[in-house]
Amino acid sequence: YREVALRLEVGGRVVFCLPDAAARIGLSRGYLPRGRCPGGSQELVKEIVAIGGDEVILELNGLSVNGDLVPGSAVRLADRQGRPLEHAAFGSRQARTDEVWVLGSVREVSWDSRYFGPVPVANLPASAVEILTFGP
Repeated sequence: YREVALRLEVGGRVVFCLPDAAARIGLSRGYLPRGRCPGGSQELVKEIVAIGGDEVILELNGLSVNGDLVPGSAVRLADRQGRPLEHAAFGSRQARTDEVWVLGSVREVSWDSRYFGPVPVANLPASAVEILTFGP
């Protein structure tokens, strides 16, 4: 990925640092490597699925945005090592203008806004553009 000027648009990818509390959880469980973010973790790159004004509903069967269920977004209750996995509060909310909801590209196993909640726009220094990626 290459960092470019920040664009807050659904479907775009962003570079961001997690809020400190989420970074501590990610580091302690081995979800994140150490890095240059204020919480001590590495920056993440994930896709924006909701921006300010969007209706977000989080339920066990997944994340819906403006009435559409995001494919592959069911919430897991345990991580790959069988440890309980806390998630953001279930229910409906309107995304605020100062936050975005992000999901990973491999949604079935990604640790993302379903678990740590929305990311403050202040934590987004840049958007990310694919240069070379590997996948199925």
